[in-house]
Amino acid sequence: MEERAKFTVYKILVRRAPDESWVIFRRYTDFIRLNDKLKEMFPKLRLSLPPKRRFKDNYDMNFLEERQVGLQAFLQNLVAQKDMTKSDVVRGFLCLDDPPGPFDSLDESKAYCETLEETNHRLQRELQDKQREIQSLRRILEDRDLQISGLEKSKNVCDELSNVHEVKEDAQTEPETEEIQTDNSTDLDRSLEPHLAKRSHAACWSGSA
Repeated sequence: MEERAKFTVYKILVRRAPDESWVIFRRYTDFIRLNDKLKEMFPKLRLSLPPKRRFKDNYDMNFLEERQVGLQAFLQNLVAQKDMTKSDVVRGFLCLDDPPGPFDSLDESKAYCETLEETNHRLQRELQDKQREIQSLRRILEDRDLQISGLEKSKNVCDELSNVHEVKEDAQTEPETEEIQTDNSTDLDRSLEPHLAKRSHAACWSGSA
């Protein structure tokens, strides 16, 4: 949308295919004439234009933005009607049969450059959004890696403590086994003492006879 000396010109981007588009310029009065012709040709179909503004500044930015939104809605409703888009009136308004080249005039050249700039700006914003999303995912992955590393360290510490505890239990059970063996050998020695004494006594008694 460009503001000129005595009237406002609206820039319209017409896109027929993903790789085929052009820019046209229309005034509000052009939209009124188009709507009047469509009413005559299609009396059952009604399209609403944003109303005129009387006794106020027609170049107020808020008013112009509201009118631009209304004209955009008008065009969207227009192209949704297949019968209307096939009419010569609409095809001429949108230059469907004879699209202007990007350098047909200074205005078209300027509009074409502005369109490229807008597209470039939009792609840069999308790229920045994707980069921020990638950075966010990287931070999430780093946090997950730290959590996994912490869990692995905790598991290793638990395994080491478990091994130390098993070694201590084995060290405590070995002396008990030695004590038991010592006690058994002591009992065995004591059980042999009477037999040895009896045998010694018997040997002495036989000698005195």
